[in-house]
Amino acid sequence: MCIAEEQRIHYSKSFYSPFWILPIAALLTACDFAGYESYGGSTMGTYYRVVADCQKTLSLSKITEALSSVDEEMSNYRIDSTVQQFNRSPTESWFGVDESLVHVVSVAYDVSRLSSGRFDISIEPLVSAWGFGATKVSSRPSNETIETLLKQVDYRALEFRSSPPGLRKKRPLTIDLSGIAKGYGVDVLAELLDQSDCDNYLVEIGGELRVKGVNQANRAWKIGIENPSGGGVQTKILMPRGSLATTGDYRNYRVFDGESYPHVLDATTGYPVDHNVASVTVHMPTATEADAIATALFVLGEEGLELATAHDIAALFLTWNEETQRFVQETTPKMKLLLDD
Repeated sequence: MCIAEEQRIHYSKSFYSPFWILPIAALLTACDFAGYESYGGSTMGTYYRVVADCQKTLSLSKITEALSSVDEEMSNYRIDSTVQQFNRSPTESWFGVDESLVHVVSVAYDVSRLSSGRFDISIEPLVSAWGFGATKVSSRPSNETIETLLKQVDYRALEFRSSPPGLRKKRPLTIDLSGIAKGYGVDVLAELLDQSDCDNYLVEIGGELRVKGVNQANRAWKIGIENPSGGGVQTKILMPRGSLATTGDYRNYRVFDGESYPHVLDATTGYPVDHNVASVTVHMPTATEADAIATALFVLGEEGLELATAHDIAALFLTWNEETQRFVQETTPKMKLLLDD
């Protein structure tokens, strides 16, 4: 007999990403896992988890190999990664990369256009200047420095092609895929599980997740979204399929001269976001899309809800209300269909 037991997964700050992806408290029972294969470990500065019901052999070595390939390609913390090699490559010359990197850059490009450039993977110089990347700083960048570095940020100056796969800079720039790479890692694991004929699974990397089928109790996966105040679960989402990603700013920040600066930057201003939205959760078919769009909508703040509604995106916003001193939950029509009321 399986005894119901709530399991919440919380994560410490990930040093892999300047865009803190808020940990999702996954409400799962012991019955959800019973009889399923389960794997877990460290990756990309955070934790991964795989729970699956597979018809073919699935091994920890296959999972580790898949995750290592993503890290080797997209990490800004490895000087030998493909991304770092591209950042050091000459301007106006095509740089050969794997098809997977072209795919991630193309998704990032679409999200940049959707958000009018508020999300932009060429923001790396500003991420470093604020100390949210591999480089640590002791003081906030000056307004003059921000203005200078902002001139290096423009996703439109980054070209990509699929045949042969490659990237090219129209002018000097450096990229940071931290706002999308973990989501892609989830998709890589999901593809591995599909190849192993896994009918049912849940894959998670640092709060980004993707599911398929049902849990061991033959019910849809139920995911709990954390209340930013730390007061438990705000709401629950039923997921028979697809991906979920959450971006928030209340756990990762820098303090300079007694003032706190959230880690998420607006690529059009060069400064940390300044609004009352505490977190944004997005449901999409792939975790790559969900990861990038959640970050973009969070940067947009209150404007993000209108954009998500207009583009039929399933999104949930938690916003701090100064008058009531509470977090207000707002959802797009498409997200309402997934809520477990």
